Amino acid sequence: MKRTRNKKKKIYVYSTIVILAVSLFFVGRGVSGIYEKNRVSAQRRADLNAELKELQDRRDELESMIDSLQTERGLEEEIRTKFQVSKPGEKSVILVDPDTSGEEEDVEEKSAWESFKNLFK
Repeated sequence: MKRTRNKKKKIYVYSTIVILAVSLFFVGRGVSGIYEKNRVSAQRRADLNAELKELQDRRDELESMIDSLQTERGLEEEIRTKFQVSKPGEKSVILVDPDTSGEEEDVEEKSAWESFKNLFK
């Protein structure tokens, strides 16, 4: 009778350990899933905050441009910049970079022997 009690006790102990191990596995898996979702959410939040800051900066820039365009001076400046126009009686000056392509020097290719001889001249 003692042997059957010990066998039953061992069966209950082992089955309880197995059930606890399986439960622990599923709880650990759930916790790791939650941790991963939290990490992804934190990264997404940081990305969205950066995008929000960029959009706010862009909005501020556009608002200042609108304020500038609501004045006559700002409107005139923008028209002159975009369309390169002038008022009647004004003269335009266009600055051009000097063209260096016409001043190319004729460089003769010398052989190695001629270069060596020129060292001693």
